[in-house]
Amino acid sequence: METFNWHALQAISETLGLIVVVGSLVFVGFEVRQSAKATRAATMNNIMGSWGDVYRGFSESENIAEVIWTGVQDPTALTDANRWRLSLQIAGLFHNFQNTHYQWKIGAYDEQAWAAQAEFLTNLLSLPGVRAV
Repeated sequence: METFNWHALQAISETLGLIVVVGSLVFVGFEVRQSAKATRAATMNNIMGSWGDVYRGFSESENIAEVIWTGVQDPTALTDANRWRLSLQIAGLFHNFQNTHYQWKIGAYDEQAWAAQAEFLTNLLSLPGVRAV
């Protein structure tokens, strides 16, 4: 009469269990990576959309475009109300820059895209009206 080898069955079961656990961890790792990519893509899309809205807002209103164009060069050439408008527009820009920088720091925003935004900010800060604000 043959005896059943319980130790062999236990070793096979443990090996199969290990394979299932490792496979599950690989799958979870893949899913986390895909989720991170999707999050970065959504962040990039949202930020770019936000910048598009800012630029569109500057260009769609002739009055605002004139206030910004004149104000960044010489804010003293503006009326008090238009200096206030310029301040609000520049503050909006800085909020966008702040968000973009934060997203870049946490790794959700592309390095090259941030470098371009940082260069734009540097150029913007060289304008007398922006420095005045």
